[in-house]
Amino acid sequence: MYPASVHTIEYLELLYWLEKMKYNGYYSLDINPYREDSVQVVRESFAWILGLRRVLDKIGYETIAQKMEKENHVAVTSLIRQMMI
Repeated sequence: MYPASVHTIEYLELLYWLEKMKYNGYYSLDINPYREDSVQVVRESFAWILGLRRVLDKIGYETIAQKMEKENHVAVTSLIRQMMI
């Protein structure tokens, strides 16, 4: 399965915290493309990760942090929905 194909919001949260923690390492994918072309699956997986990071960039990490500090989780998910849909 592609990254975030099932748990999109959770994947966004993972990427958010990796950025906030200033993680500067590499990402690893645990995929098993037995029906699809493996090179295409890796490219698409990479595109998903970059796309999700763009969503976070559009919203703004500080905006998310401010909403989370106020424990306004509905506002955070509302922002994410508006940027994705």
